[in-house]
Amino acid sequence: MKKFRFRLESLVRYRAFLERRKQLEVAQARSDVLACERTIAQLHQARQATGEQVVQDLARGMDAVRFQNAQNYMSGLASEEMTAQGRRNTLLSVLSSRQKELAEKSVEKKAIEKIKERRKEEYYAAAMKEEQKTLDDIVILRRARNENNEK
Repeated sequence: MKKFRFRLESLVRYRAFLERRKQLEVAQARSDVLACERTIAQLHQARQATGEQVVQDLARGMDAVRFQNAQNYMSGLASEEMTAQGRRNTLLSVLSSRQKELAEKSVEKKAIEKIKERRKEEYYAAAMKEEQKTLDDIVILRRARNENNEK
């Protein structure tokens, strides 16, 4: 029996390649979101630590210039944190769109794989039917030969 050969195998491989590429893009986007979230957490933590330090220094007595510098630093951190939040939102929308694209590529790949499986099953079913027909013919010929030899 000949082995099944799918004529669109190159299309199957190409769609699998596209799906893998989209998976890598999703992974990269997810990594970017996580990195941005870490940056936001670090900025928030630095702002809190600076605020606590300013409170402690104010309790001990702090000159106006140093207080103003601390305020400027904290407002700069807050501004950076807001910018990072905006970037995070942008990255989340990019991640979402890439996940949708990945889902589409997965569906396309699965569709062609289902066609391949269906054709493979049809091929082997037809081959088995043909083989059974050949075996039946052989049995009929043997019986006919045996009947002719008995007469």
